[in-house]
Amino acid sequence: KNVVVRELRDKLEQLELEITCAICMDQRCSIVFQCGHTACVECSNPSKLKLCHICRQIIKRRTTIYT
Repeated sequence: KNVVVRELRDKLEQLELEITCAICMDQRCSIVFQCGHTACVECSNPSKLKLCHICRQIIKRRTTIYT
């Protein structure tokens, strides 16, 4: 039983990291760029972020996602 609970907690932590903004590490990702990488609304602001923080592509399109 404890092993299952531990595995579920580990998986939950992993999923939370995947949906957390890699720039601020605080907010949930809610914007996806044309390259497929994501960021939160604040960090993906066009006045702040011109290139993808992961692959360095010029950001041409931002799409809102709901998680």
